[in-house]
Amino acid sequence: MREIELKIEIAPDQAARLDGHPSVQRLAAGPAETRVLRTLYLDTPGQALARADIALRLRHDGDGWVQTAKARRGRGAGLMEAVESTVGIDAPVADPDAVPDEGLRSVILTALAGATPEVRFETAIRRTTRRLSLPRLGEVELAVDEGEIRAGERTAPLSEVEIELLSGQAAAVFEVARELFPEGGVRPSLLTKAERGGRLAAGHDPSAVAPRNAAGVALHADMTAEQGAREVLSECLEQLAANIPVVIASDDPEGPHQLRIGLRRLRSALLVFGGTLGGDRLAHLDNEARWLGHEAGRVRDLDVAHADILGPLREEMPGEPGADALAASLARKLAEARADLRQTLAGPRVWALLLDLGEYIATRGWLDPGDWEQTTRLARPLGAAAAEALDGRLARVMRRGEKIGTLEIDARHDLRKELKKLRYAVEFFAPIFPEKKVKPFVRRLKALQEIFGDLQDAAMAEEMFRAENGPGSDSVPAARAAGFVIGVRTERARRSWEAAKQLWKAFKETGPFWP
Repeated sequence: MREIELKIEIAPDQAARLDGHPSVQRLAAGPAETRVLRTLYLDTPGQALARADIALRLRHDGDGWVQTAKARRGRGAGLMEAVESTVGIDAPVADPDAVPDEGLRSVILTALAGATPEVRFETAIRRTTRRLSLPRLGEVELAVDEGEIRAGERTAPLSEVEIELLSGQAAAVFEVARELFPEGGVRPSLLTKAERGGRLAAGHDPSAVAPRNAAGVALHADMTAEQGAREVLSECLEQLAANIPVVIASDDPEGPHQLRIGLRRLRSALLVFGGTLGGDRLAHLDNEARWLGHEAGRVRDLDVAHADILGPLREEMPGEPGADALAASLARKLAEARADLRQTLAGPRVWALLLDLGEYIATRGWLDPGDWEQTTRLARPLGAAAAEALDGRLARVMRRGEKIGTLEIDARHDLRKELKKLRYAVEFFAPIFPEKKVKPFVRRLKALQEIFGDLQDAAMAEEMFRAENGPGSDSVPAARAAGFVIGVRTERARRSWEAAKQLWKAFKETGPFWP
């Protein structure tokens, strides 16, 4: 059985209010049912099942024990797609041979390799469920879970909502999420109960968040272009959703950095696959990602100015009182910008972006009945679509850098942006090409991009420090220190530009790695 559900983390007080929510009352297709569930999760000491993205559990719901095996087939910011197979059992003892689904049973037995799974942790929850009916869309089950995870002496609270599709269209799941939380203030649950329990059993805090870097996508040339697009967009959504709570909860500069990277990767993916997917919804998603990227960029630029630009230069300004004043001014601006960003990330517009993108991926929101050529584009081999997309990105880079020796600041910035888009496209598609051909191209592209990044940091710092209300504008000593920083970075940018021209020549000689 294929399962589609959206998991959302909520606060306990939100759980208490949901039963009386106007939308729940309006859409309810029957009375609420509350049960107390005890669930045992099993695996080998080496977590063989978890490494295969499989959860094996035994649950007692008051009527007896059932064994459920669940294999994840896809995910994206709280949206879980899985194959699930359940069977009743007489005692709380796992029996992998009893898994009804033959394919899933085979995968489990292969992963176990003869080992006997044992209980690693359990959950004790109070679950309240309702069936909700949405006209023209379908029926979902709304489950509100309150309880805890237990692993030996360690415990962790659990409070979340699950919206599972029972019949109809997957869009019903997202519509319920919009109805229940129109103002945001919640976040997708990026971990299953099995993953949270695994963290707790390993001695980690399952609620801890950390900056998430971009991850590779397991693409292969025999995929269709549509399948490739879906996998890449799902990865972009995961990175985006994972870094939002990091920025909200922490001052770690890597949070805004990875958030902005996630948004840039998303926009690049929409651009790279735009010709394949088509449709009006692409423009909306791109506009929202661009807006949020600008919001995150303000914090990231101040982080860079404070830690990466001013920080190292303070050693070159011994005894300069303006350096401390400038640092303090930057810190104040950064704190204000971070507070604004946190408010934005917890608000309705960002929540809507996550839901819109998740729905776009889960429901194949790019399908357009009026586009008769779309079926052919979507069914193309990914290898051919990748080569065409990379050709287009490389051509734009070459046009921007055609007369590199004469480029002014704005033109250099445009070339830098095209290099970044090419880099993301290369990273998306690299798995479908021979590694030995990809590496030389990526190495020279990275070197060139780093130089252009330094140039952009210098331009950003000058614009920031020269702004009417910029850092240091409220103090003569701070303004003097800002002038020193601008001068040093300008000179370094000049030397970097000379190096960039040499790296550009080497990059042009490398040639593409794709056919």
